[in-house]
Amino acid sequence: MFEQLAKYSSVVLLGTIKFLFGVITGYALRLSWLETVLCVVLGMMIAVIFVSFASEFVKFLIRKLRRRKPPLFNKRTRRLVRVWRSYGLLGIAFLSPLFLTPIGGTLVAVSFNERWHRIMWYMFLSAVVWAVGEATLVYLLGDVSLRLIGR
Repeated sequence: MFEQLAKYSSVVLLGTIKFLFGVITGYALRLSWLETVLCVVLGMMIAVIFVSFASEFVKFLIRKLRRRKPPLFNKRTRRLVRVWRSYGLLGIAFLSPLFLTPIGGTLVAVSFNERWHRIMWYMFLSAVVWAVGEATLVYLLGDVSLRLIGR
């Protein structure tokens, strides 16, 4: 029982930080496809909920930790603004599991002053779509995915 809980916790934790690592870890720990999908979605949503509700505190910490004021626009922020203007929250939510990480994508959505319930809904849909897709790919490829991480 404790061993199974530890496996689930590992996948959930990795799902909060980097989505694909959670899926690969679920496969490596021999969880079922459904268990992996559920754990990774849960992990992403934990990160989204935490960052959404703690966003003001997180913004305050970031401002305090930076010694100098960062440039207002750099290559990355221009790209994010372009995605936001073109696709809005849907685009940010779609890219979050793949490129921005669940935490990063939620911070971007919060920084554009999006309402928290919309962030939850879009991020949940994105998490489900990406979890199903990535888990299907990893479970179909099998041990090839484990070789990618050196196991």
